Amino acid sequence: MELRVKKIDGYAKLPERAHPGDLGYDLFSIESATFRIGETKLIRTGIEMNLPEGFGAIIKDRSSMAFKRGFRVSAGVIDNGYCNEVKVLLTWVGTSTSGEYEFIPVGDKIAQLILVPLYIANVVEVDTIIIPDSRGHGGFGSTGK
Repeated sequence: MELRVKKIDGYAKLPERAHPGDLGYDLFSIESATFRIGETKLIRTGIEMNLPEGFGAIIKDRSSMAFKRGFRVSAGVIDNGYCNEVKVLLTWVGTSTSGEYEFIPVGDKIAQLILVPLYIANVVEVDTIIIPDSRGHGGFGSTGK
């Protein structure tokens, strides 16, 4: 299986995994950006790609960017047929030790790309939903703290 990637900018880096068993491929910024708390920006990666047949992708937070620096990925579903530049929508929510601004330099690891198998289900409208006895209508917080 191949993840075909084209660099479209001189600063672009190919997605990479830090360790052989890692699930996510690190994505890198090709532009610098300065954020204020609560600000959201679309950051370029300088790559285009063809996802493997039968796969889509999800862009997720990197744990160090989220925990240590307070960045969250604000969107991130890539359909199989998408082949334009991959961009990352980042929001800076800050941390308890944050200052007024946070800076992302060129070449920073900003997010992870995770390949996911594509399953197609037929959407069928029904009059009744089957409710399993073990779950019922329980939702947020229904199983305790």
